[in-house]
Amino acid sequence: MQFTKIEDFLSYYSKVKKRTTRLFACIPPDKIEWSYAAGKFTIGDLIRHLACIERYMYAENVQLKQTFSKNVPHRAKPNSVPGNGSA
Repeated sequence: MQFTKIEDFLSYYSKVKKRTTRLFACIPPDKIEWSYAAGKFTIGDLIRHLACIERYMYAENVQLKQTFSKNVPHRAKPNSVPGNGSA
């Protein structure tokens, strides 16, 4: 999917967040920390991961925007989100 207008992306993103939130509401409280095997991610771990990744990506994009707004030449840097190929 390709977006050419920010408004289209924000509308899509809002719908995805609402759908995901509705799904989370269907999980019984006693199953949040359930995992299919010992040592594997629980449903709660996955929910927390989604929340954390959103926060990290927001922070990175704000930092990138500030770099561009200061007319500082942008240097590509590795993604700093844990679990996405960074150290």
